[in-house]
Amino acid sequence: MSSRKKISTRATGRPELEAAVKLAGEIRSSGVAVTLGVHEHKRLGRGIELAMLAEE
Repeated sequence: MSSRKKISTRATGRPELEAAVKLAGEIRSSGVAVTLGVHEHKRLGRGIELAMLAEE
């Protein structure tokens, strides 16, 4: 049995994504360019406004 937690596809919060975006913002504020890569873009679009995320 896997020890990984399964997140429902209906989940509205994405704590790992939120943490990654926050860290990227902190790094970017120091003047360093940041690019986040996503393994499956279809999973990124669930419950998130992509245009707002791209702007961040």
